[in-house]
Amino acid sequence: MNAAIGAALEVHNNGSLTGRKYSRRTYFEDVEKEVLAPLNPIRYQIKKHSMATVGKDGYIRLREDVHFTVFQVYLPVKN
Repeated sequence: MNAAIGAALEVHNNGSLTGRKYSRRTYFEDVEKEVLAPLNPIRYQIKKHSMATVGKDGYIRLREDVHFTVFQVYLPVKN
């Protein structure tokens, strides 16, 4: 399956973009690749772990002023 996905990605990335004379691959190699910076060698450390309940409106509330939406699959089940 991974081989099939890899082959499909090659076709997708090498095909011309709609309305453009270049592909995703050529744009990346000509423009984006030279400005990429190396990844930070120090791994991110979790500062704080929190648990929250998803409300009926699809939001979780971490603080009074901090709200996040969640994917529909995590919304409470309607009975």
